[in-house]
Amino acid sequence: ISHASAADVTRYMGELGMTLPGGVRAIPIGSGFKAAEQHAPAAVRDDLPPPGSYVLFVSTIEARKNHQLLVQVWRRLLDDMPIDAVPTLVFAGHIGWMVQDLMQQLRNADFMGGKIRIIEDPSDTELTQLYRGCLFTVFASFYEGWGLPVTESLAFGKPCVISNTTSLPEAGGALARYFDPYDVNDAARVIRATFVDREGLAAWEAHIVAAFRPVSWDESAAAVMA
Repeated sequence: ISHASAADVTRYMGELGMTLPGGVRAIPIGSGFKAAEQHAPAAVRDDLPPPGSYVLFVSTIEARKNHQLLVQVWRRLLDDMPIDAVPTLVFAGHIGWMVQDLMQQLRNADFMGGKIRIIEDPSDTELTQLYRGCLFTVFASFYEGWGLPVTESLAFGKPCVISNTTSLPEAGGALARYFDPYDVNDAARVIRATFVDREGLAAWEAHIVAAFRPVSWDESAAAVMA
């Protein structure tokens, strides 16, 4: 599902001394989703954060996704800036594995005075609302085969600040900004510069709306069939 993943597979087969007669082909992945159409409006929890007040990280909460880095970044931002100047960080996703220590750390810190929120298992309708209302998205993963939340963000016209590893530069291309997921200083620098410059953020969002070309799931299906 990415050239980075294809290169990993090719390299691994070489280590095993095996040959793949047809080679490895990358299949384009659809870049968006739509909340299910319903006759009645879908129920949405009433405690979602106000639009324009938060930065969004959509992902299962697990060790590989590197939420810990962003907790460290937000702690640093809150140490260096007035609390009202720092947007809320929203983790939207299922609580997964190997994060018990992180969850306890957040509870002990009262979720940084409410500046970190967890929206657990959001519906598609809620996720749509979260994407539309965020300032921008972040994605700190160490390793991805593709990075659907990156292209989802771009499909909603939202800037994203993401890891510079594995397949993620393919997903974000020239429309994303990047940081080293192993470097708290680098991540804090890029994230702070993004939300402080609201005029620049608005211009970036307008550029994404004009320039992003979504990949349809029909294109993904056609590539698989081919």
